[in-house]
Amino acid sequence: MVANIAWHRIQNEDTKAWIETILGPQNGTDDAGSPLAAVADWADRVRHFKPWSGPLHYIDVRDDLYKGGCHYTNNSSSNSSSGSSNAPAAGCSFDYERDCPNDICVAGAILNYTSQLLDEPTSTTTKRTSSTSTSSLRQRAPDPWLKNQALRFVTHFIGDIHQPLHCSRTTDKGGNDYHVHFNFNLSSSSPLSRRRDLRRSSRSYHHSHHSWNLHSVWDTGIIEVALQRDYQNSRSIMETDLLAQSFQDKDAEEKYLKCASALHNQTCTEIWGQESFAMALEYAYEMESGEEVVDGSTLTEEYYETRLPIVKDRLIAAGVRLAATLEAIYDYESERSTKKHLLSNLRLGFAMY
Repeated sequence: MVANIAWHRIQNEDTKAWIETILGPQNGTDDAGSPLAAVADWADRVRHFKPWSGPLHYIDVRDDLYKGGCHYTNNSSSNSSSGSSNAPAAGCSFDYERDCPNDICVAGAILNYTSQLLDEPTSTTTKRTSSTSTSSLRQRAPDPWLKNQALRFVTHFIGDIHQPLHCSRTTDKGGNDYHVHFNFNLSSSSPLSRRRDLRRSSRSYHHSHHSWNLHSVWDTGIIEVALQRDYQNSRSIMETDLLAQSFQDKDAEEKYLKCASALHNQTCTEIWGQESFAMALEYAYEMESGEEVVDGSTLTEEYYETRLPIVKDRLIAAGVRLAATLEAIYDYESERSTKKHLLSNLRLGFAMY
């Protein structure tokens, strides 16, 4: 969904042509809805073949370092200016240096692979050298396949960082350790059923309709219920609705675009990660009653109804920011190419004299 929202928000047809050139012909583009969507789940499909990529899908915030852990607390005085009566526990936040050592987390992966989409090396280099598969992070990717791979990773990881439980507590593995009751009689023909199978891994366990964990509920469960109830079990109808919302809600769009591009911008990936962590504490780990979600909790109808807008918000934010990031990369490359061409012409002119 994120990939299709992003694709249809890209206004510059040259940017789309650039994307299509990098990806080349893709099987299933028509069914997926766009070239980006056709490769959006690739990063999940190759996790078993590229085991080094597993930790690049998430951020483990070290809640084990805080006495009592990280929870959502009522603190009206500290948040009065924001209009919210609640705040994350004091001190609990995503710390890039601590939680993303050597860029090994989803925020670092986004930085690394956006850099690889450029046709020139960046000024930064990774400290990681233990794997030939990842030692090229934050370096240019001259090989067309490496650039293709980088675009696939960027597309997927910008979606991942906006899923709250992909930036959450290390002690419960982003909600994977919390097996919950999510009894909504979902159809086995859900358009996300294949995605559930792809996400069967050490960080997102397989579930049947009678066995869910909190992470899988936020990955697919809430969306599956919405598809079945509100969108005729059609992913494309839901995507069309979310895309329209992305243009109509100008306040939300302005918020997403304040820090919209990950190109050469660690600050933005930190902000995105912290947004998700704060939402994980406030919405994923807490029941609507204010009670903490624990292993064995039953997620109620009210939990679903109050969390669905959050899931939609995260999907839209990811789509807006993926589009902005890809447009920024294309614009950067176009400007650099133009300057290089002008400089070449100047040198040619001087040589003639």
